[in-house]
This record gives sequence, structure tokens and C-alpha cells, in this order.
Amino acid sequence: LVRQAVRQAKRIAAGLEAKGRWLDAYKICYSKLGRMYKDDKKYSDYAKQLLEKADILASLQDSPCQSCQERYAGIEKQMFINAVDFLDSSYVNIVDYREMTIKAVNRCKLLAEVMSNSYLKMRYKIRDTQYKVVQRSLEAILDEVGQSPAAIRKDKLIDVFERVLALSESPFGRGRLPLALLITQFARGALSALDPYTVIYWPSQAQNFEKEINNQFTGIGIRFSKKEDSPKVLSVLPDTPAYHSGLEAGDVIKAVDGVQTSR
Repeated sequence: LVRQAVRQAKRIAAGLEAKGRWLDAYKICYSKLGRMYKDDKKYSDYAKQLLEKADILASLQDSPCQSCQERYAGIEKQMFINAVDFLDSSYVNIVDYREMTIKAVNRCKLLAEVMSNSYLKMRYKIRDTQYKVVQRSLEAILDEVGQSPAAIRKDKLIDVFERVLALSESPFGRGRLPLALLITQFARGALSALDPYTVIYWPSQAQNFEKEINNQFTGIGIRFSKKEDSPKVLSVLPDTPAYHSGLEAGDVIKAVDGVQTSR
């Protein structure tokens, strides 16, 4: 009975995955299988891969606060190279460049898979034929790294990085695989080999961080509840537009720019 339930769950998950619903496949199936079969690493590994795809998908879609184009503005390959130089001299442990290289290339493989899903609506997409060419190119790099008897050093990681970025200018990648996408996903995969906390703050993230530490809010600065017909102010953050307008906790907002707020 248990085996039958597992098979059924996998079938449901496969259908969700085909439609690019990787997070649902994780929640419905593989997060539970990972808990049921803790000694079977294949389930936990597959669950992590589903979460990676869901994370990549989110990075390719507009959010309410930021468009995909804004997210990748100003990103340059030298930023990752500088980060690797810093890690090489300052990271607290010995850097495993082989593991960084493998995880970086695998992350780019997942990027190509996500971008090739025909069910998804995204700014950046590749056709199935392009996806297959990209996958073959990345697999060849992985085979080369895996078969190398010599230790992988920083220079080899950067060499692989440059080769992956070259896919952006290849006949099958030009206009379809933006350089910034490859840079960020390669970097995300590489740094995941170190620890959960080492990340690169890209330009748009750095700008948002700067705004936060300087209290430069993009919103109006209130917490509110809408249990009644109109929203009621619960609290006002100091030195925000709401604070300077004279709003106070307990105020009821009846209209915004002349538009009624009641249901």
C-alpha cells in the first residue's frame, strides 16, 4: 500500500514538474518522501533540485517591487571574479574549487531547463533545440572536470566560468541567454558549495540594502488591518511618508487619491 502511494505521488509530481510547478511537486511529494526515507539520499537530493528550479523560476519573473530587467541591471562578470579572488585569500576554510565548479555548472543546467519549459511565461526563454545544445555543452564541461586527475584551482573555476558565459554569445544563445543570468546563476551554484551564508550582493540588491539601512522606504511606512470596511492604521514607522503626513495608530483610511478604500 505504501509503495502504491509513493508511485502515485511521484506520478502527480511528474505532472506538476512538466508544467514548471516545481515548488508544488516539492510540497506535495518530495518533501514528504525525504522525511519518510531519511536514509535514501536520492529523495533529499531531488527535493533540493526542485527547490533550486523554483528559486531560478522566481528569479526570472517580475515581482511586485522589481522587474526582472531591473533585477539584473548592472551585473558584470568581474564582480564574480573579484569575489573568487577574495575567497581565495580570505575564506576561513580551504576552498574546494572542484565542488564549486561542479555546482556552478549544474546550476546553469537547471537554468536552461527552467528557461525551456513551454508552460511558463517569462521574459527570457529558450527553445527545446537550444536547450539540448546548451545541456550538451555543459555536460561536456562537467565530464572534463570530473575526469581531471589534477586538483581544480581558482584559475580553472574562472576558465569554466568564461566558457559558460561564452554560451551567451553563441549562435544558439545570443539574445536568449543574457549574460547577467549566467553570471548570477553560476555564482549562486558555486557559492552554495561553501556554506549557506556566503552570497554576492548584486547591484540592485546592494541598492535596496542601502535604502533599508538609511531608512529610505519605498512604501509609506504603516502597518494596517482591514478587518473593517476600510483599512485601519495599526502603527506608523518613524521618519516615513505616513509619519510626516500626520497619520496615527487608530486612524481609518477612507480614501487614497480620491479612491474609496471600502469594499
